[in-house]
Amino acid sequence: MVLCSLYNLLVMKKDCFNRLAKLLSFFVLLVSFFTMSCGHSKMKLRPDIFLIYVDDLRPELGAYGNEVIQSPHIDRLAEDALVFNKAYATIPVCGASRACMLSGVMPNRSRFLGYLGNAQKEVPDAITFPQYLKENGYKTLSLGKVFHTLSDSEYAWSEPPYRGPKKSNKDYALQENIDIDNNNPRRRAGFYEVADTVDEAYLDGKLALKAIAKLKQNNEIDSSLFMAVGFWKPHLPFNAPKQYWDLYNTTDIPFPSNYFIPENAPGSSLHQFEELRSYTDVPNDTLPLDSALVRKLVHGYYASVSYVDRQIGLFIQALKDEGRYDNSIIILVGDHGWFLGEHTLWCKHANYENALRTALMIKFPNSHRNGYSNLPVGLAEIYPSLMEMIELEIPETVDMPSFIDMIDASNQEKAQKAVYCRYENGETLIKGKYAYTEYYNDKGELYGSMLYDHDIDPQENRNIVDEVDPSIVKGLSEELAKNIKKYQ
Repeated sequence: MVLCSLYNLLVMKKDCFNRLAKLLSFFVLLVSFFTMSCGHSKMKLRPDIFLIYVDDLRPELGAYGNEVIQSPHIDRLAEDALVFNKAYATIPVCGASRACMLSGVMPNRSRFLGYLGNAQKEVPDAITFPQYLKENGYKTLSLGKVFHTLSDSEYAWSEPPYRGPKKSNKDYALQENIDIDNNNPRRRAGFYEVADTVDEAYLDGKLALKAIAKLKQNNEIDSSLFMAVGFWKPHLPFNAPKQYWDLYNTTDIPFPSNYFIPENAPGSSLHQFEELRSYTDVPNDTLPLDSALVRKLVHGYYASVSYVDRQIGLFIQALKDEGRYDNSIIILVGDHGWFLGEHTLWCKHANYENALRTALMIKFPNSHRNGYSNLPVGLAEIYPSLMEMIELEIPETVDMPSFIDMIDASNQEKAQKAVYCRYENGETLIKGKYAYTEYYNDKGELYGSMLYDHDIDPQENRNIVDEVDPSIVKGLSEELAKNIKKYQ
């Protein structure tokens, strides 16, 4: 009987032990669950960010009031976004503009000068915002043309950047053009191509599908996502499937209303658009181009915009399908403007409004801010503004302040905000209704200037620098000098 009682006691203790062990296991599991959940929620506090870069995109969109061009997908994004009417590239050339925007470091007379602008080489101590996001828990992905050079800031990405395959340097689909492009390094094929083919015949079509696949692949990650998708069009050559050309009749394409050189314009403000002249079907020495060629060029630009608009639409729809659209930040931006014959100019590379002003729209989480803003902003201000939006401290290497607090400022306050831009020997200040530019030689000596009043001359057709009250020019010149000195 004693042995039986002892046995029962041991069994009871064992049973209690087992119960206690199970209870402890459950408690540990519960704690682990809450820890993981809290950690997951903490990481998800910061919204996903999608940067859509569009090469050479001027504000030539339905969302900006153009009633001829067909850009329905970007226009739909604009309905949920804050659209900036006065967004300016800090420097109107792709590599330098991108290096500046992504590093937050302003250009000067010895930094970020041309299309090969490289943040990693030229400002090695700067922390680019993809790198900064990566260091703060984001998974960072680069697809397409983000930095101009694929190797620029390569350490900023969680995976090697994807640029995409192409059959020729300038992305032609027709074999005769591919052969010209691949076998003649000095002269490219034509400035446009109309191919009866699918969207994926060109890089942007392939890129949209790749971006969508990458989005789905990363839909269950335990960190916030930053994905930069850089589309090539409407950059030259104007290659797009035939269906996008067929959206327009060449005779309906608007001819530039100011197809002439501005009155009193300094010679340094103009150029011979060598980028366009490198194509076989554009004459090397004719200025201005004849009207038929002008209309074909504008038609090609419009077709290219409609083509890339479709690719952007596919990507945005994928964001919605994957449940990532509403709570995310989406930034759609052009790297600079583009001339479509204004002042008989083409391409960019100048200190005029058409080369400097670009498209910019930002969709905030849950679209809590939308509509239009007349706040003048430079693209270099996107970096600090983004950091403020996601509540990260702005790195000391960033030159510009955030514009977030200024968005809701009064018109009077906005009028006091200036944007500083530059290109080669031209230094520009845009403030209020004025766009003021000074030109300097290699010795730092002023040899030309121009001033345009956008209230009475928004197309910049007459330089009035010698016609206004000298105190106006003096004030703008002094403020411009402070900017030049600040970023030298």
